[in-house]
Amino acid sequence: MRNSALVLSFLFFVVSTSDLLAQSGDSLCTQETMEDCYSQAKTFYSKEDYESAKILFQKVIELNANYKQADVYLKKCYSNMAKTAIKQESQAQRDKEKEEKERLKEEKVKQREAKKLAAKEKKEAPVEEETVYPPAQEEYPAMAEETPLAKPQPYRVGVGDVLEISVWRNVDLDKIVIVRPDGSISYPFVGEISAAGLTLMEIDERLTSSLSNFIRNPQVSVAIQKFAGMKVILLGEVKSPGVYSPPGGSNIIDLIALAGGFTNDAVKKGTILIRGGLQQPEIYRLNLARILKGDLSQNIALASSDIVYVPRLFIANLNIAISRITPLLSNTLLGTSVYRDVKDLVR
Repeated sequence: MRNSALVLSFLFFVVSTSDLLAQSGDSLCTQETMEDCYSQAKTFYSKEDYESAKILFQKVIELNANYKQADVYLKKCYSNMAKTAIKQESQAQRDKEKEEKERLKEEKVKQREAKKLAAKEKKEAPVEEETVYPPAQEEYPAMAEETPLAKPQPYRVGVGDVLEISVWRNVDLDKIVIVRPDGSISYPFVGEISAAGLTLMEIDERLTSSLSNFIRNPQVSVAIQKFAGMKVILLGEVKSPGVYSPPGGSNIIDLIALAGGFTNDAVKKGTILIRGGLQQPEIYRLNLARILKGDLSQNIALASSDIVYVPRLFIANLNIAISRITPLLSNTLLGTSVYRDVKDLVR
């Protein structure tokens, strides 16, 4: 084991990190060297090399799906990568606006000099200067404020989630249970209870109430051991739109990171979230640019079947947004392996 660790450390320092992880990650990270991979991933994370850290944390989780700390670090990698991408894109946008202002200023000077020269040649009085305005932009309805969002809601358990339930001083009641397709779980003394759609606190309260008939003052603890996958759709101005299966508990910035970040044309303050499908949707307008200012209320948790649309232009009328999103669902994804999933999501 020690020799394997030395070999692994040597390879990480001799070979280019990105090439090594891309070409040799499978052979370097094995059950025998998993702890070494985890330590190396943490080193990359501490040095803010989130891409390299992400690859190693993913490999560790593949080897041990119950490696909770690796899962926590993986989510942090996605979040930090997204924040970095947003900062870079915001700086690029500011630079672009600065260049446009300089161009307009130079154009104004040229026009003024040309008019003075023409007046001098014709021996006319100097022509009154005209103000040069930027090119007219397409008009849209008045910009609406982003949809007010309540404070982030606690995670609600879904089908396929794995729960870890323990009762203080009752080791025989420590159980690992899976939320079945009908949304229920089974537990000693309690029998079957409905869990899907409830928060961990609500499940805790139900178990405590039922167990109090058998145990005096039961102290129940309920935690998520493993999230079930969910499917969400990301469309519009991101680098890789499509259907994604982020782990439970992921938020909207995690989803943007999975797609490689925004394009240069993305209007982050006009991002639209559709929840509940397209037949009876709940529609929210999000200002993701505010996350850079520390407003995490816009970085909401994702729910299965969510549709996120990042537009190129701000859309004030949400009916227009729906009309633009609908063809994207088919035109972008038709003929791919995820098209059947999309049809199920939007029904």
